[in-house]
Amino acid sequence: MERTTRIMISTAMLAAAITCGASAARAAGASIAGDCAVFSPDGGRIAFQRERGDRFDLVVRDIATGSETVVESGDEILAGQPAWGPDGSLAYIVHPVTNTAYEAVAAKSDAGCNVWLWKDGVKRRVTRGRWHDNTPSFGPDGRIYFASAYRLRRNGIPALYVTDPREANPERKMIYSSPPPQSVVPSTGLSQPSVSPDGRLLLWTEMCAFDDVWHLCIAKLSDVVGTTYRLTPFSTWAYSPRWCPDGRHVLFTGFNPGDGGWGVFVLDARTGRTRRVSDGTEPAMSADGRRIVFTQGGELKFADVGPDFFSFPDTGTGAQPWNEPERVVVSCGNMTNGMYAALGDDCRFGTERTFFVRAEFDLGREAPATHDVVRGAYKESHLGFHLYFSKGTPNFGTRDRNGRHFRVFSGTRFDGRKGVMTGIRTKDGIYLHVEGRGLYSKGLTRGAISLDHPIRMDTGVALEKAVKIVRKVEVGTGWPVNVPKPFAGEELFR
Repeated sequence: MERTTRIMISTAMLAAAITCGASAARAAGASIAGDCAVFSPDGGRIAFQRERGDRFDLVVRDIATGSETVVESGDEILAGQPAWGPDGSLAYIVHPVTNTAYEAVAAKSDAGCNVWLWKDGVKRRVTRGRWHDNTPSFGPDGRIYFASAYRLRRNGIPALYVTDPREANPERKMIYSSPPPQSVVPSTGLSQPSVSPDGRLLLWTEMCAFDDVWHLCIAKLSDVVGTTYRLTPFSTWAYSPRWCPDGRHVLFTGFNPGDGGWGVFVLDARTGRTRRVSDGTEPAMSADGRRIVFTQGGELKFADVGPDFFSFPDTGTGAQPWNEPERVVVSCGNMTNGMYAALGDDCRFGTERTFFVRAEFDLGREAPATHDVVRGAYKESHLGFHLYFSKGTPNFGTRDRNGRHFRVFSGTRFDGRKGVMTGIRTKDGIYLHVEGRGLYSKGLTRGAISLDHPIRMDTGVALEKAVKIVRKVEVGTGWPVNVPKPFAGEELFR
């Protein structure tokens, strides 16, 4: 955890420099070594972190003159991750490199990796404790949002917090800790919270526990847990998000399969569409929306924002799996004695379309530890898809051609008797929706599962003389009407 203050992705992995737009920094002289740069509110300065051996210093540079002020530097600290506030204050982190959490506990120290504030040459510490506070950013109201391993909440997963630096003794308030009851990205990491310019939306990065990929997530700040959506595809690595001044678009560092290296991306938060702008990392936009700054090859690069910067390729309305309407292919009811139903080519568990199975059930009080609800047999595997309970926990699983299990589960026991559970397979992931519980997901970033020869569907007591719990089963294509869309950007902006 300590080294995450340096930079999540090494800039040494990037390709050679590219040609950028007109740059005031180049007019001021030599290239600028550094990363994680951000523009001041007036656009006249940038704050960034600069590597010095195995340490990081925090530097503020006047863009027009090239003069620099070293805010933090020392042989015993890492300093960086700057963020400007609306009043010109600068928030950043200071991490004592010789003070691990274990050492801090042993020494009864309250000094860990904490958030500091700098303005007009005056510095003060905002957060305290031996915790790993990191990636601060300002909301438009002057409050600071940050990620922290404070007390390692929720099984060791960091949480997102907010604090008000204007208070004499600022207190931290937790605003999100994953996974919530309806987690869209069962996670092992949270980082980089950022509030939209109008103060309505919260953006952050979350690492999926299943495939170790960082995703961008978004929610209404007034109800983070209840409105959380995943912004980026399962297959896209995405981190370091920053809002553009228009409050609609987001810059982030990303990587797609097949890319030659890390890239600067722009995203439309309403539609979820993205475009790769350049090779590089840690992009940020000036407050007037005219320039961006990013890191490439260990140096800061500036580029002008042209008229086509926010233009995105037209991928069509059907590009997202949840835009394909539901079509029921097989429907079975009154299955007290179980049922077999033939499956046709419409039920191919391939990668070219969305496929779902929906079951109404009555679990009862005497259900066994493992209880099948619906099973789809394929030529390659008799468990091509599989809705089941494991110790009362809803699961949706699949098998690959070699019979290996791949599943997504709700994470909590089902304590009601009746309900509806829906398993969904898309081109890049699987989902499980449990009525009243929410939507759970898992990406197929390590290789898609494709079973091409459907045979039959088994339900009820046709499955190993199981308890009679299945009331109705439907199998079809498209996104099921009873399941909320994983991404609802338009709804968040209303």
